[in-house]
Amino acid sequence: PQSSRFRIDVLAAPKTPALGSPAIPSKNLTIKDTPDPAHLTSDGRPDLDLYQMTIADAIAAKKPFLLAFSTPGFCETAVCGPNLEVIKKIKGELKGQVNFIHVEVYQYPFGESAQQQKRVPAMEEWKLQTEPWTFLVDAQGIIRAKYEGGITLAEMEPALKQLAAGQPIQPASAAP
Repeated sequence: PQSSRFRIDVLAAPKTPALGSPAIPSKNLTIKDTPDPAHLTSDGRPDLDLYQMTIADAIAAKKPFLLAFSTPGFCETAVCGPNLEVIKKIKGELKGQVNFIHVEVYQYPFGESAQQQKRVPAMEEWKLQTEPWTFLVDAQGIIRAKYEGGITLAEMEPALKQLAAGQPIQPASAAP
């Protein structure tokens, strides 16, 4: 057996937007700004539905939305691409009830920006230092759930259905 000691700092308030706080109306790039999807995302198979509106547009639409900050081509945690695949699957089922937005973490050209750690303005506005992050925001623009790191279909599907129905988001229950 071996033991290790390390220090964990617990903050009184989160650095990232808190649950119950208003979503930040960032003006992320969309397909309207940059018609070449290769300039919007490092995802090799982008779903253009994820690049139709800004976060500010989504808040103004008064419809629940899922917001994903990730960089599939340059992810340090290796879960950005799988997260987007989960989101693409769920989007098909809930399109029309929930808006879906993906914000690439780095500025184009992504590889150069990743090396220089040049993040998009929305990352700074949301005070995100890591990736990926997924936020669920209700029709009033209030953050109701947030996930740092990997997400699964098993946790996101019920959470998004609850969000779409205007219900409180309950954590996915463990399998019996």
